[in-house]
Amino acid sequence: MVPKEEDFEKYAPRFFSLFLIVAVFSISLMMKRELTPGFEATQYLETQGYSSVRILQQAAKYHGCRPSDSYRFLFNATSPQGTGSEGVVCFTGESWYEE
Repeated sequence: MVPKEEDFEKYAPRFFSLFLIVAVFSISLMMKRELTPGFEATQYLETQGYSSVRILQQAAKYHGCRPSDSYRFLFNATSPQGTGSEGVVCFTGESWYEE
């Protein structure tokens, strides 16, 4: 019969590896969910003619968007006219719009 300490030493690395795999997978899913709206906002602004788009931060709830909007971001970019521009871009849950 094998002592319990030898069982632990034998299986501990496997359990630890499995734990690390699950943790990394969970963290990557959370990061993707957090980063996706910012990428979508940038993509929307680029389709509107903006370039060098930089999302600065999430805007406060009543800062330029409707209270019911899912996402709101402050941004700066080069406008379609070629000048520097700052603004707020909002997501209603279905589509993006600029304030």
